[in-house]
Amino acid sequence: MARKFFIILTLCFFAAAVSPAQGPTKTYMILARGQGAGSTAFAASLGSSVIAQYDEIGIVVAQSSDPGFAAQVAALPDVGQVAEDHELQWISPNETVVQATKKTATDLLL
Repeated sequence: MARKFFIILTLCFFAAAVSPAQGPTKTYMILARGQGAGSTAFAASLGSSVIAQYDEIGIVVAQSSDPGFAAQVAALPDVGQVAEDHELQWISPNETVVQATKKTATDLLL
């Protein structure tokens, strides 16, 4: 029984060691070295991770859970810069929405 447990534990360890480490999915803004037609052609090498591609301004938006994604993309020859697109909470969750009422000029004077 202990031998079977040890074998299963060992197999699980090797499976975890062989599989690449994945983190949470992050969104990246990738700036091409140029703008215009073909400036974001490198996006084809990113495969299904591409969310949006804007040749006119030389921007590609991609998502990946690979922790080394930004470094890999930055190494591509047509890429200028890569930055994580952080999601920010602009409105405090403690704020309350209040319905505004319509006021007339007379109401404002009173």
